[in-house]
Order: sequence, then structure tokens, then C-alpha cells
Amino acid sequence: MLNRSVPRRKFALVALATLFTGVWVSVPMANAAPDPVFDTAIDDIRQALPEGWQFRLPSTLLSEGELYPFVSESSDTTVVISLGVTPDCAASNCTIGMFGATDSEEALSSWPPEGNSVSTFEMGDRLEGYHLVQGAGPGANRLVMWRQDGLTYAIATLAEAMTEAQLIEVARSTAFETPIGP
Repeated sequence: MLNRSVPRRKFALVALATLFTGVWVSVPMANAAPDPVFDTAIDDIRQALPEGWQFRLPSTLLSEGELYPFVSESSDTTVVISLGVTPDCAASNCTIGMFGATDSEEALSSWPPEGNSVSTFEMGDRLEGYHLVQGAGPGANRLVMWRQDGLTYAIATLAEAMTEAQLIEVARSTAFETPIGP
């Protein structure tokens, strides 16, 4: 889970709220490209993808501040792209969110996901998503998860930073964005 000092945590909450402001109002379907914030990391993401994988990123992220995407985890079964608030970010204490996908046996066997306040929602095109909260108090994380293209996708952020509706709309934007591949 995301751990950070109080000043960084407050900065991250403000940055994340700013990042997603307005995304839930209108999400265009299948824009043909991820949000430009990911442009600097697209080549790294493609190189991190296991053979035969495609990866989805949201088409729209509105931000007044700079965000720095980076591959924070990559293996034969998992890829995670984190959003840092500094250019040299490489740890959870400077990240404000993540987009991940896995085809691990653990993810397949523990479906549907568990957590506090688990609820299902229709993402569109017969995709069912799950919204949940993991943890409690200031360190709680809000997640949206769904299965698509043989992968389990997840988007996570601090629970205080976004509403359920905002995170669901970011997930819909991600699910219907044209995937990137090798």
C-alpha cells in the first residue's frame, strides 16, 4: 500500500484530485491514444510487456501539474505503471496512483476481488467492474478492477483522493482506450 509522510501525502491528495478533476464528466470512448501524460513512458511500457500482451491506459487525465509515469513493476505475469509527482520518483512515497495488469494464477483464483465495500458496476460492452476499498483510515486505498483481454486490470489511488464515481469513469476510459502493444 502507499505510505508517505504527511506533507507528501497531502501534496499527493491535492495532485491526484487535480489530476482526475473533470474526467468523470465526459469520457470519450476509444480515442486511439492514451493521455499525453504517458507519452514519455510509452516505449518503456512496450518494452516491459510480456510477449503477446497489450496494455490499456486512460485516454484522458486532466492535470494542472506535471506527472511522471514510470514502469514500477514488470514480470512475466504483471505490469504496473505508477504516476510520480517528481521526475526522479521510483518509490511509493512519491506516487499518486497506479495502473496495472496481471495474468497471475493468484489473480485468477482470487476473483472476484475482496476488500471493504465491494460493489460491482457495468463498465460497458459486457465488462463488469469491481470497486473496493482496502485498508482503513488515512492509508486506505480505493481500487477498481476488471477482467479484459485475458488480463485482470486494476487502478488504485488513496481512498481520500477520488470518489468512487471518478475512479469508475477513469476505469471506463482505460477499458475502452485502444491498447498499446509491443
